[in-house]
Amino acid sequence: MGHEPPAGQCSESVVTATLMPFSEHMNHAHFQRSPQQQVADVKGVNTYTNTHIALFEAMAQGASTALGNVPTDSLTPFVEHMKYAHIQRQPQQQVADAQQSDDYVKLHTVLLEHMTQPGRTAVIGDC
Repeated sequence: MGHEPPAGQCSESVVTATLMPFSEHMNHAHFQRSPQQQVADVKGVNTYTNTHIALFEAMAQGASTALGNVPTDSLTPFVEHMKYAHIQRQPQQQVADAQQSDDYVKLHTVLLEHMTQPGRTAVIGDC
């Protein structure tokens, strides 16, 4: 249904997907190059600008890929809950459900957990 990693693999978090291109750029373009080489790089304005635009695009793409279908995946539990627990049930049944406050609170707590899980996974990963 959503962005599923292949079996045996973890899905990448937004933080990792965004910081990895930045980290690689810093290592190769800055830490492994002398100050003189970096000054020469800056003098090539077009190349320097294009390199940093590509870096930004790689970081944005990583975040976009890691987020995957978070908005859709977050709404699915809500839509399913509304359909089966509210729309398909009589008002009297819903009132009886609400009167069982402990079960009612637990059910809606689990619903909230399911709705927020795709976002939590996207932000922190699932390993």
